Amino acid sequence: MEADNPITIDYFSDVLCVWAWIAQPRLEKLQLDWGEKIQINHRYLEVFGDTANKIPSNWGMEDGYQKFRDHVVDSAKPHDEVEINTDIWSVTRPATSMNAHLVLRAIGEIAGDDAMATVAQMIREAFFVEARDVGDIDVLMDIAQAA
Repeated sequence: MEADNPITIDYFSDVLCVWAWIAQPRLEKLQLDWGEKIQINHRYLEVFGDTANKIPSNWGMEDGYQKFRDHVVDSAKPHDEVEINTDIWSVTRPATSMNAHLVLRAIGEIAGDDAMATVAQMIREAFFVEARDVGDIDVLMDIAQAA
């Protein structure tokens, strides 16, 4: 296959989704192995657009955040290549992923998909590893500036 006609992959995710975090090293390896033979188009959808309603209604009003945190930590256990800070969802509770997705879309428009993918990785790392509130626009601006 010629680099002129790369295979297009539309990759849909939410920055707060543990499965997207688990998939991140595989996505990076795919890009590394295939290089210009593939074109990954990053797309974002709101799985965690309103966590204050989603988590308690799906995981329990009293202890839903703790149950969800346990689920996230357990989901990542078999995947040594990803780190999970146990403060996520029990201590750090982003209200939404929407702010992050809007910032990423703006970066994509200004600097392109590669820059958007880089910042998405930084946002996920800030949440899953550093337990930073990536629903907070000031945190997102700090991450974008660092990029």
